[in-house]
Amino acid sequence: MKACCFFFILKNSVISLRKKFHCKEFIIDLGGNEMLYVSGVLIVFYLYCIVPRIIHRPDYSKLKGCRFAHRGLHNKKVVVPENSMPAFERAVELGYGIELDIQLTRDNKVVVFHDFDLRRMCGVDKRVCDLTFKELQKYLLLDSEQTIPLFSDVLKLVNGKVPLLVELKSKSWKDLIAPYANDILKEYKGEYFIQCFHPLTLRWYKKHRPDVIRGQLAESYHRQKTIIREIGSFLQQHLIFNFVCRPDFVSYNWRHQKELSLNVCHKVFHCPTAAWTVRSKEQKAKAEKRFDVIIFENFYI
Repeated sequence: MKACCFFFILKNSVISLRKKFHCKEFIIDLGGNEMLYVSGVLIVFYLYCIVPRIIHRPDYSKLKGCRFAHRGLHNKKVVVPENSMPAFERAVELGYGIELDIQLTRDNKVVVFHDFDLRRMCGVDKRVCDLTFKELQKYLLLDSEQTIPLFSDVLKLVNGKVPLLVELKSKSWKDLIAPYANDILKEYKGEYFIQCFHPLTLRWYKKHRPDVIRGQLAESYHRQKTIIREIGSFLQQHLIFNFVCRPDFVSYNWRHQKELSLNVCHKVFHCPTAAWTVRSKEQKAKAEKRFDVIIFENFYI
């Protein structure tokens, strides 16, 4: 049964690639035995690539069942912006775990902010990485009096009262967010988990902090502007980059919950899964059928 499932995955992956790159034929015609051999090799290679950490696995019980408020418990109606100190205070008060995003400023301060630029949240066309922390403090979040907080200040506020799901914002393998984040988190006594879209950033944790539970972020991607990005998005969508970081869990867009590689990781390799971002009780009911962890916003769970 599993062999049939894997062959089905392989077949669909090939069809998907052919559609993306407009290829009429992907491989030359082979005889029956040769095709079985090639299929077997490809299946083994595919499984090797997507398998999560299976040796020296950490205790997942602290992660499974968690409910994380996406960027804190924010609310535009009462002017509590996302990733702000009041949003984190509200989540702590109600006992929700907190999902948040961290990145580096120009002077290598770790701040809590999702976007790489300030346009959406501050109305300024500037990038976080081009400004010092002091310069960032000039800009307010939305229509509030709140500014972008330091990660260390958020940790002091939470102080281990609720678990944290920390997304490392990284654009390239040269990004130093992982070691800088670790320098702060290594002294933190509370429960926390790491996740990131970039597998090489997660690989830093695999190599230097294997004791920290790490998760690979992914989703089913739309068409990209270049062929390189198209290939990269396809590979990440199907979790092929898992071999780089061997994640402990997969954090996936809940709307793409039928993605084959996600389900192979979950059902065959018993890898925990996190659903993002759930925005209603109806969506929560659907996501809970396939995911172990819920990341939510815009309602009380």
